[in-house]
Amino acid sequence: MNTRIWRWFGVLSGLLLVGLLLVGLMIWQRQPHPAEAELSAASSAPAHQAGGAPIQENLLVPLSVDSVSSSPLPTPPPPGVRPPEAPPFCTFAGESTAETAPPESLLDRFVFSEPTIVLTNAIGMDIAGWLPDSQQLLIARSHPDTLEQSIETFDSQTSQLQLYAYQKNSGRPPMWSSDFKSVIYLDWEFVDQKQGIARWDLWISPGPPENAFKVVEGLTTMSVVGVDPNGVLIRATASSESLPKLPDKTSHFFREVVLPTDPAVLIYPKSAVGTINTYTPLEFSTSRQLNGTLIALYADPYLYLLNDQTDTICEVNLGQVNKLPRWPYVTQWSPNGRYLAMITTASLPGSLVSFNELTLLDTETGKLQQLPIEGYIQEIDWASDSRHILMQVLLDQSMLPPIQRLFLLDTMSGQVSKVLPDFQVGGGTGTNLQMAWSPDGTQIAVKCPVWPTNMAIIEDRICLIAVEMKP
Repeated sequence: MNTRIWRWFGVLSGLLLVGLLLVGLMIWQRQPHPAEAELSAASSAPAHQAGGAPIQENLLVPLSVDSVSSSPLPTPPPPGVRPPEAPPFCTFAGESTAETAPPESLLDRFVFSEPTIVLTNAIGMDIAGWLPDSQQLLIARSHPDTLEQSIETFDSQTSQLQLYAYQKNSGRPPMWSSDFKSVIYLDWEFVDQKQGIARWDLWISPGPPENAFKVVEGLTTMSVVGVDPNGVLIRATASSESLPKLPDKTSHFFREVVLPTDPAVLIYPKSAVGTINTYTPLEFSTSRQLNGTLIALYADPYLYLLNDQTDTICEVNLGQVNKLPRWPYVTQWSPNGRYLAMITTASLPGSLVSFNELTLLDTETGKLQQLPIEGYIQEIDWASDSRHILMQVLLDQSMLPPIQRLFLLDTMSGQVSKVLPDFQVGGGTGTNLQMAWSPDGTQIAVKCPVWPTNMAIIEDRICLIAVEMKP
């Protein structure tokens, strides 16, 4: 009898010991890790350049999984610990000015006209952006009973449409090449339809669609990371010797920029939650500085600046929210190339975004600003003065249609005002495809669909808003 009791006591003691070890491990994993060093400064930025806002900074292109997996880190670092192989943190050439009182707001000088409906479609339309002439709008229109979108330009003065190409629905917006007066776009086709494996190809079309031609076939196998409408292909590979040669005709349209580092070191585990560190981003997004040398590469939860002139790359530390790294999922450079505006969030890697905020990076001084905005920011676009930012903000999604409004932010004074407070905007498309401010600052194109009370939109529309600036 005593022997049996001691046996049970031994079993219970062992279970208790294991339980204590598990609890201790959980507590250790929940301990906060040292925050990353604060951002001190960035790569040198060019002098201010005049010019309009971009129609679409860059295209999302899958990062080559093969190139990443072929050169893994020798030993994965502990959760939240930065490996020595990672690119250095950015330093900036300029100095922050002393804190002074914010300048007077200029918001009351803007005058916005009532919206005018200029284009309708039975189903969805996407606004890819304005052409540099501030007269033509690049759009993608969906069509019933087909997977294709038509890529077209819409003339805001004559209302004429010009067809350039057809593209399968993919969420990848087309871009305009000013050098070649052509549209640049991604299209895909199945390599193995049963397995759901598709190949992405890069196309250019001067219009009409029969004149479209393929520039790069199989972007992933060619290790293409980003496509810039100004004629840059950003590529990444574990070693330059293993980089596949681009087709000869590609060099006629694009200049090649290769990441100066093994892409595997860009995706080190940043979260302090060890169980999540198996997550790695499937792709980086790219956004190129206007008339400059910096290219932003970003993914959950990273932001890097690539200088394609000095062939260097550095990481931007955006700080933390609730001990989670802040990261951008939408970026846009100011027309003068100095500021990088970002819609940022902080979440467990790979999880759904529950909140966002507007973050502004001054690439001359390295100053970071988190600008308080009520609601959920859907889209942003710079004014031509590189001071004001137009925002589409979701205020209430519990209703149909969801309540979305336009707001104008003065980045210098920090003040915000509503644009046409009773005007319902947005819907029927993805982020960053619902509005655009013309490069000369005189027109805003915005989605203004017809919504019933209990279902999806029944007619998609684009409206134009004229903008004047009082002296």
